[in-house]
Amino acid sequence: MADRKPIISQRLSSLIDKYSSRDIVSKLEQQFKSLAKRDLNPLMIDDIPVLKEVTIRSDQLRDLLETLTGKPILNPLVVRQVNGRYQIVLGRKIWYATKLLKFQKVPVVLTTMSDEEMLLVLLASLREEVIQNVMAIALVCEALIEGYQYRQVALAKIMHYSRSQVSNILRLLKLPVFTRKLINA
Repeated sequence: MADRKPIISQRLSSLIDKYSSRDIVSKLEQQFKSLAKRDLNPLMIDDIPVLKEVTIRSDQLRDLLETLTGKPILNPLVVRQVNGRYQIVLGRKIWYATKLLKFQKVPVVLTTMSDEEMLLVLLASLREEVIQNVMAIALVCEALIEGYQYRQVALAKIMHYSRSQVSNILRLLKLPVFTRKLINA
């Protein structure tokens, strides 16, 4: 039993180091660009369960709808296969907009990654967004804590936040649902 602990700690440590890198999102984008692209109907793609309650702000959506109207999508969405369906990993806002615009197909790259790695990729990409959604960050952090025993210190390192910032973000999840929806909006 004692022999397994260092392996788990070592793996967790390497994941934290990997996803706390400031350029991880650009590295992942380069990696995903090398994968074969295919077209999928956006209706065949499901949302990330952790983020189901996170809505996309209307101003962001309006700008995105204007950008996508009549133009091809240049960067493919990143999806993974889960239980015979596809699940969005990166490009959630574009995916949502394509559903509203009733696109028949969108370019995607299919990747294989565990739930844990998908959450880490998501957390790193949320960190890089110009306008961050604090509720999305809180929900992803909570999923990593509950599902994979991450500590706030590790999440702080990944996000480049202090531990107290992570703690305060997680406190948002204790607010009433109505208040959480207002913060999300």
